[in-house]
Amino acid sequence: MKKSFIAAGIMIISGAAAAAAAFALGAGRSDGPAEYKTETINAEKLHIIAEYNDISIVRGNELAITYPAGEDAVFSSFYEDGTYTAECGRRVYNVFGLELDLSLDLDTNDGSRTVRLEVPESFDGSIAVELPAGDAEISGLNCGLDIELSAGNINIKDCMDIKANAGAGNIYAESVSGNIELVSSAGNIEIRDCSGNTVLYSNTGRIKAAGGTFENIECSAELGSIEAENISASNISLVNEKGDISCKNIRGNIAMKLDMGDITAENISGDRITADNSLGDIDLKINGSEQEYKVNGIGESEKTVDTSNGVGETNIEFVQ
Repeated sequence: MKKSFIAAGIMIISGAAAAAAAFALGAGRSDGPAEYKTETINAEKLHIIAEYNDISIVRGNELAITYPAGEDAVFSSFYEDGTYTAECGRRVYNVFGLELDLSLDLDTNDGSRTVRLEVPESFDGSIAVELPAGDAEISGLNCGLDIELSAGNINIKDCMDIKANAGAGNIYAESVSGNIELVSSAGNIEIRDCSGNTVLYSNTGRIKAAGGTFENIECSAELGSIEAENISASNISLVNEKGDISCKNIRGNIAMKLDMGDITAENISGDRITADNSLGDIDLKINGSEQEYKVNGIGESEKTVDTSNGVGETNIEFVQ
């Protein structure tokens, strides 16, 4: 009998907790349109922290942030030492010691998770963005942007001076110039028609650089593939640990280094071309005649081709 009372008590408490949780979750949801507020900003440095939100950064007429303002959202902002800081998040309810974060609600079709930052063309300050979980869309910026995501994708277009880090997500950049640094710990990186000094790094994923004229470009990966096509630069560095390196129609001083995989290059040219592969094949099709290059120390030309292969075959072909 005593056990029955204990079991009944547990069921009552569990039921009450579940009902309270359902009530709290329901309190954070609204069937009506999403609510937003806009705040204008007067600062040269911006620090935006958008927890469990997506963010859209676009060119606008004034410097302003538009954020979700429904009953399930929280927002705070302040100025300190010339920096404007805004923190956007989702309300957390505490039910019997259990924290219920409404950001876990996956029904976000009303756009209620999106923070929108508008930046005028005349703005020449800097922007830092942190997203613990969410995606980022960025376009039309000509100022410095440093954005870091723990989990989410980043899309960048028509910008300059971008530094982006996606912990677990993909990065896509198009028509970006200036200083570019893109890092993904677990995801793919792709750039198209970019220019400037560029560094791309992926721990686990594919790197692709297609189109563009660079001062210098460095692509490095630990587990994935590296692809480069239709690019030119003073210096091109492609370094991979495990995976393939493939190139097509690239111009410049080219250095390719691989620990395990194949190096394949077609229609490449430059004053210095090096290919180093510890385990795998090297296949180079170089634009020009053999007389134009000193190949592995043989020849009189100032242009050089040097290859090193631990285990694998090496093929060098010159194509007029």
